[in-house]
Amino acid sequence: FQDPRGLPLGWSQCLTSRGELYWYQNSTGGTTRTDPRGMPKDWALILHKKGNSFEKWFVYQNMIPTKVDPRGLPDIFSQHATATGRVYFMDHQAQLTTWIDPRTLMQK
Repeated sequence: FQDPRGLPLGWSQCLTSRGELYWYQNSTGGTTRTDPRGMPKDWALILHKKGNSFEKWFVYQNMIPTKVDPRGLPDIFSQHATATGRVYFMDHQAQLTTWIDPRTLMQK
């Protein structure tokens, strides 16, 4: 569980029945596994309703949005650590884990 303090205005931190974190945007009713905190200066995370789901967009200085997270991990991934501190990544779409940081694969 992460400390919910410091969330941007209009966001709530939630847990699934399996204990996985997600965030809820009050104004849109959308949810994401991407923590809205820690955005670089002048960036904001917004959720845009499209059909029955929500798209995640990152906006720089209220300009044209992009789907590229300026902080790193794709939305379908979360980062975890073993009891010994070794970092691994969970792919929530494929329901698999990997030791390989997905950001390194995106750079190739």
